[in-house]
Amino acid sequence: MANCGVEQAGEGWSVKARPWKPTWAETAQDPPDAAPSRLASRADRALVPGDPFLKQATGDSYPSYRTPGQRTAIRTVLGTEPGSTVLTILPTGSGKSAVMSVPAYFAKPDVSVIVVPTTSLALDLASRLEATYVLDHQLAYHGGLGTTERDAIRQRLRNCEQWLVVTSPESACNSLEPTLTSIAGQGRLRYLMIDEAH
Repeated sequence: MANCGVEQAGEGWSVKARPWKPTWAETAQDPPDAAPSRLASRADRALVPGDPFLKQATGDSYPSYRTPGQRTAIRTVLGTEPGSTVLTILPTGSGKSAVMSVPAYFAKPDVSVIVVPTTSLALDLASRLEATYVLDHQLAYHGGLGTTERDAIRQRLRNCEQWLVVTSPESACNSLEPTLTSIAGQGRLRYLMIDEAH
């Protein structure tokens, strides 16, 4: 919702935003649309000094943490007892990928799985991680792959030659499921991470 005004402009109409302060924000100093209308940043983008292990676990891609929340999340996941569940909620651009990949890096050769809601997100994330870790094999496992490519990923996972796979819920619960179940039965499934849960 917003407070807009409409004016006739020549042969057409012009819509302009007016200052907007809804009743639920009456006590706020600024209306909720003040920062966006000024194009002011509402996020603190000051980098946070990295831990000594961070550069090693990111191939020198992240010498610093992007946000204090990212630092807290990575430290929490690394320090949590096996079998625990960690829920991390971070804004876009604050480094959720590293929260998943850094612990997975230290768990290798055990397997970690990142589940994302769409194939396009799987391909994007996998591409970034393949570049970060200079990997010569594919991380994204999805329905668009041919049988040979899917077999190769499953074989690498079973043979301890691939420590991370990015996939969709459908693939994780169907064609990839027997491989993941086998790996879990051997005690080699370290992290199951769900990104952008919808």
